[in-house]
Order: sequence, then C-alpha cells, then structure tokens
Amino acid sequence: MFERYRTNMLLHINSFEPIVGGDLVQSAISGSVGTNLDVMLPKSKMFFNAGWVLDLSQSEKKAKQKLGLFGGLGFLDSKKAFYGIVMSGQLEFLLPYERDSNRSAHLGGKAYPKVGDAAAIWYRSVVVCEVNEKLDVDSCDMGRDLGFEIGGVNATESATVINAAGTLYLGRKLCVHIPVPVDSVLTTPALIKERSNATLSKTVVFPNKDEEWENQIGLQVGIRVRNPKIVQRTQACSVSHIVWQQQTD
Repeated sequence: MFERYRTNMLLHINSFEPIVGGDLVQSAISGSVGTNLDVMLPKSKMFFNAGWVLDLSQSEKKAKQKLGLFGGLGFLDSKKAFYGIVMSGQLEFLLPYERDSNRSAHLGGKAYPKVGDAAAIWYRSVVVCEVNEKLDVDSCDMGRDLGFEIGGVNATESATVINAAGTLYLGRKLCVHIPVPVDSVLTTPALIKERSNATLSKTVVFPNKDEEWENQIGLQVGIRVRNPKIVQRTQACSVSHIVWQQQTD
C-alpha cells in the first residue's frame, strides 16, 4: 500500500523584470513611494525619508545607460526593488491566500480563510530576499539590520538567514526565513490601511486598488530598517522577492 504525501504550496512575488509569478509592487499595501516614476531617474534622500523607494542600484543604472547607447542589445531584464533606510518606515505587503482544491476536499470543502483566523493554520513560513548586487561593507545586512512583522506580530527574533545554493551572491547571504508566528492573524488590505491611518498623526494616501483586492484575505508582512546607522541611499536595504508556503494539512 502506498501512502500519499502532499507538499506545502509554494508561492512568490518579485519585482525583477520580466516578472514571473506575482508582482511585488502590486502587492505593496503601504510604505512605498515612487512606484509611478521612471526607475532610471535619480532619487534624492527626500524620497527615502518618505518611504521605501522603487528603484535600481547605481551600478544597474550605469549598466542600462551603457546598453541604451546600443539599443539595449536585447536585454529586457531589470533588477527593480524597494530600497529603504531607517527613516523610510515600514513597508507592508499582503500575501494573498490561494485556494487549494486538495485541501478543500480534505476539509470537506471548508478550506477558505476568514479575517481574524490564526495565520499559522493557513501559512507556514515566509522568505524575504534582497537584490543580488555588490555592496560596500557598511551597507545593509538583512539578517542584522531589518525588522519583520508577520500577521501583526513582531517576528524579527525568529528570522534566520538562509545559507543555501541559489541564495548567495559574492559570498553574501540574500534571504531570510521567517516562520509564521502562532499568534499572528489574517487580514485584508483595507484593514491594513485603516490600522496605518489610526496610528499616524496624518492621513496617508494609499495606492488605488480595486474593491476585490481591498477585501482580499491574506497574510500581512511588514519590513522595516531597524539599524539607526542605515541613513544613506548607498547603505539602503532592499527587498526584491518574497516567497511563502501555505499549509496543506
């Protein structure tokens, strides 16, 4: 007799072009600036003081400028990412729950989450990755300089740096793994925005999304720079990929 096993669903969003999978930029709920600007334009520190900036690294911009002299030479890729410093505040995403037909059958058809559900019932873990680019020694270190919030719960202490093939660049570790806290809960973009405005002294203008997205149930992920020494654009932390596992049992 054979025993049947099912692996956890693995989903991802990213900002590199061409985008394969979900769009990191579209999944950002709050804390971002400059998403409607040309990434090739220079961004002053004023932008970074206002939020996480959708941008390219200086080396990437120089490379694209050189290629532009020759019509791009067919290179369509672009390492766009969100860049932030300590003054940028918290960048928030919603990782939408994707219905699993196998799990639905296993639970008698009752396999769709509700707002306020314990997130760990539906999600197992989150992986956050930065851009694979050469950095100075005083630049951001993901494992040391970033703070994480998962489902409304501070998860910084449980984040661990991944040391595995495909997650290294020039010896630097690019990704951190964060288990979903047992006391975290599911929410929607509309509720995230409501909470953000309630905790700030002024009303924040959020990107316009359709009603279906505003009420999409999922897992909130907040990312902030916690090292007070990360104050310059040249030191900025970056976020380019988020991968998550949904529970299947």
